[in-house]
Amino acid sequence: MAKAATVFTWQGKDRHGQARKGEISATSLSEAKNLLRRQGISANKVKKLAKPLFGGGQKITPADISVISRQIATMLAAGVTLIQSLEMIAQGHSKQSMRKLLAEITDEVKSGNPLSSALRKHSLYFDDLYCDLVYTGEQSGALETIYDRIATYKEKAEALKSKKQCFTPLRFWLLLLLLRLSSLFSLCLSSRRFLVALGLNSPPSPSSYWLFPVSCKTTVFLSL
Repeated sequence: MAKAATVFTWQGKDRHGQARKGEISATSLSEAKNLLRRQGISANKVKKLAKPLFGGGQKITPADISVISRQIATMLAAGVTLIQSLEMIAQGHSKQSMRKLLAEITDEVKSGNPLSSALRKHSLYFDDLYCDLVYTGEQSGALETIYDRIATYKEKAEALKSKKQCFTPLRFWLLLLLLRLSSLFSLCLSSRRFLVALGLNSPPSPSSYWLFPVSCKTTVFLSL
């Protein structure tokens, strides 16, 4: 009976010395390390993925596409054939949905269809720019170089997306602060007009605060 595959998380460096991390499916820790070596990854940390309490999603994300793009670029640069690269990446991927997607693409390529044509059938994950670049690489015989550029572009896009997500809460709180300050400024102007209407041209003493209408005091409290 075949041993069930286990998902491992890993951190390491590729052939260019760039820091990488991801997940890989293997039957043992030694097999996971071996698969990573074949993909050109020098891993310094490999461990079993902790299982989530409520199960994990199998949705394919842009980050998944970014990771496999880098893996394809690394393996092509190492002299591994395209079909072998796709099969090895599919074998080691932790998501069943990604394994299915890569298997379908591999079958198309094995049938003699260009990779760009196979990718266009999955436009939900590979946009026109991605497919056009792959087509250019196929026509020029420089698929390895093109894939390195695609991977770099995808990685930068994901990094930029992460930075935007980090700054979004900050922008929200700054906007909220500006709205509060604007509300408080409007309240001050209204209070000054109220004092002028009472014939009080000088600022009131702290004790006279309690002479303000209740509605004004409530507004001040809600503004802060």
